Amino acid sequence: MSQSHTEPHVSGQELRAALAGSGSSRPNPLMAPTEAPPSSDAPPSSDPSPSSDPPAWEWTSDEQVELDELRASNAELESQLEQLRGSAADARAREHEARTALRRLADARPWQRRAVVAELTGRGLL
Repeated sequence: MSQSHTEPHVSGQELRAALAGSGSSRPNPLMAPTEAPPSSDAPPSSDPSPSSDPPAWEWTSDEQVELDELRASNAELESQLEQLRGSAADARAREHEARTALRRLADARPWQRRAVVAELTGRGLL
């Protein structure tokens, strides 16, 4: 059981001040344009050498292409999933119909079975 007198209390203002930090957050890679303009907050780099790695949140064109391919693959897999769900629903309906037909055949009297078999054959269940 939690005891409120032993736990420290953080006010809303203290929480906002702690989360505000530097005042800037990294851009969302899904919402940012492919070529993001340099931020005015960022200090100018003294050595713009090509060997320096970009930060992890900056996406390269290869990563963007991979993301687009993954999205296309995801859409294709979702459409296949919908087709499989439809097939499963059809199979369940056929199973229900076959079980009902079998139960009807099992419940039929010996002199009624020939007519039931003919009806079920006509419906394509036998």
